[in-house]
Amino acid sequence: MRCELTIPTDMTHTKPIPEHPIAVVGLADEDDCMADAMVTVEIASEQLAVPFAQLKCLSEEEYTRQAVEDWHYWVGRGYQY
Repeated sequence: MRCELTIPTDMTHTKPIPEHPIAVVGLADEDDCMADAMVTVEIASEQLAVPFAQLKCLSEEEYTRQAVEDWHYWVGRGYQY
């Protein structure tokens, strides 16, 4: 998959925490991505790595939205990183 994400971009987390905008500030370190695609997000001035599949894109930038939708489709079909 060719990555067309525009970073930084705004997304929302879809899992255990309530949906609210968070900023994706980059790709996670390579060590964090050994089993899953991870991105670095900033929440309350803290940066942490979260699984890319747990994010919903809020960006209006076409290539970013398409990359996120493609990833969700891929994961939804049962494919693994």
